[in-house]
Amino acid sequence: MMNKDTQSRIALVSNTLSAGGAEHVAANLSRFLSRRFEVDLILNDRENIDYDYCGNIIDLGMPADADRSSAVYQITSLMRRTRLLRKLKRDKRYRAVISFSDNTNMSNALSAGAGGSCKSIVSIRYSLKGMEESEHRALRSRRRVLDTCCSKADMIVSCSKQIDDELVMDHGLDPGKLRTIYNGIDLTQIGQEMSQGRADTALVQREGQKLIVTAGRLTAQKGHQHLIRAMKHLSNKEINAKLIILGEGEKRPELEHLVQELALTDRVSMPGRVDHPYTYMRAADAVVMPSEFEGFCNVLVEALACGAPCISTDHKTGAREILAPDTDRRSVNLSTIEHAEYGVLVPVCKGPTEEAILAASIEEMLTDQTLNDIYRQAGPERAAQLDIHDIYRQWIEIIDEQ
Repeated sequence: MMNKDTQSRIALVSNTLSAGGAEHVAANLSRFLSRRFEVDLILNDRENIDYDYCGNIIDLGMPADADRSSAVYQITSLMRRTRLLRKLKRDKRYRAVISFSDNTNMSNALSAGAGGSCKSIVSIRYSLKGMEESEHRALRSRRRVLDTCCSKADMIVSCSKQIDDELVMDHGLDPGKLRTIYNGIDLTQIGQEMSQGRADTALVQREGQKLIVTAGRLTAQKGHQHLIRAMKHLSNKEINAKLIILGEGEKRPELEHLVQELALTDRVSMPGRVDHPYTYMRAADAVVMPSEFEGFCNVLVEALACGAPCISTDHKTGAREILAPDTDRRSVNLSTIEHAEYGVLVPVCKGPTEEAILAASIEEMLTDQTLNDIYRQAGPERAAQLDIHDIYRQWIEIIDEQ
């Protein structure tokens, strides 16, 4: 264990420590970086905390029950945070300030230089190309944020090499200003939860029924509607399978309506957020991630660590780097099923054709026990390569880098 440098302080800037991949990364980093540094966590408010963390919370005093997506909330939090960061960087003389989302990245970049030798490090956690393909409404504003952050920040950390390629080729970023650090997972914590936690037996107990699990916020980006339609294909072929969708979000009413419309109420369960998601993954015959785009899919790595056979769309970005790390990350599987080294890749769903391919890949995983066993054994090997301890050391290196 490294000796703690009590004379050196860093800050991690996140909107919350709740219900999101970037937020989970911030919380994990706070626990591990606190072994070396004094850590401040700068949040919009101190009410929304779901993840274990270490450090001193400094909050902006934003109302915890506000509509976070509103323009008023976004602009107010941006202005408060930018003013606060300028002051804190001067007064506390941070060694580094690391931010984890568009709004926090903008504040970090706009306050760059306020703290003398303080490094302003922004992390880019999404693919603009992926958003373009999904016709994401916030694309234009995110492009402006990205360009501002890249020009003003001292260093940019991305969570996938494919995002690196985009930043260099499409945004003209100096490669010397860029680092790739994958999102690490805490294998010890996952192992403890799997051994101590319990899934709802009413959901996972079944006689002769195969279990499919997916997890993520109920948003358009995550593609749950495509997976539900794939379940209809399986039902029509009389594949005895059940889908559990873990997570909560604004698309719940639409997804519930779709389940009813397709007469799948006995085959699809949506319990929301659960206390022990890893126990569900461990029990699954397949974990399926149907996302339209991602930055780096934490859930996919967590599922591998649980020993679950995984199927993922070959979305931008991250899925190929996780499941097929030795293949060309610039290639995208567009037309068929790919049996990769650590899991199965399928085309991103655009409509019925891709949904049928997704269904076929699930059917194969559920019915081919040899294939299932191969991926059940391979997953933990890949997850071990992404252990948080190794990731933590990479962050230390860029913080200490002169």
